[in-house]
Amino acid sequence: MKCLALDTSTSTLSLSLFQEGELLASRSSNITKQHGEHLLNQVAQILDQAQWQASQLDALYLGQGPGSYTGLRIGATMAKVWAKNLGCSLYACSSLALMAGQIQDPGENLILVPLMDARRGTAYTGAYQWQAGQLVQLVEDQHVDWQEWVESTLCPALESTCNRSCLVFITTDGWDLVDLVKDQLVSLLPYHVITGHHAWPDTRSALIVPHEEVQDIDTFTPFYAHLTLAEQEWAQRNAKEINKHEKYVEQTNETNLS
Repeated sequence: MKCLALDTSTSTLSLSLFQEGELLASRSSNITKQHGEHLLNQVAQILDQAQWQASQLDALYLGQGPGSYTGLRIGATMAKVWAKNLGCSLYACSSLALMAGQIQDPGENLILVPLMDARRGTAYTGAYQWQAGQLVQLVEDQHVDWQEWVESTLCPALESTCNRSCLVFITTDGWDLVDLVKDQLVSLLPYHVITGHHAWPDTRSALIVPHEEVQDIDTFTPFYAHLTLAEQEWAQRNAKEINKHEKYVEQTNETNLS
């Protein structure tokens, strides 16, 4: 089985190829251009490196977010088009899990907290731990008010987790956020911060982090973790509240086909 994994949730593009579950090739790039300008070229290069044709792919694994809205749409669009045209399976996994999954923990006593700064004191984050050789999600991926989340969600989760020796933050841009809560954390558990290239979502772990097959490729959307600006404006105009886990379609005269 030949698989291509991709993640475009951050400014770093991550690509990996797997054959029969084994990593065959991987590459990452962090350049100033939008992913849309070089994604297909990077995919072509890694396929050429493996001497594969796109038509040989059996499955695609996509980091579905959360993260950059534009980046997520670019990756999802490519994955959906290729899955449909090639007739291959599409699997979705958390981009935060791809950050946590690269931290190996044989002792299974680390609490892994991938963290993306979402600006204005908010973050995309969750909590994970290796258990019986599997990466398990302890706290769901969310877009949160960082300090409030640490106090109301992370700290209680740490107190209720028996097998824990250290808290590990995985982030490239969240140093300031960690500093804001360090006094709360030190009283509970020692912590460590991993940054640099070890902190970007890494598709080399795509097959071992939790993932699900996309059943309806046509309607699949990335996990943005919060309402888009268009959804917020629509809700304000229509005086309605939108559940962030639900989709909405605004019907106008132009879209009314009846």
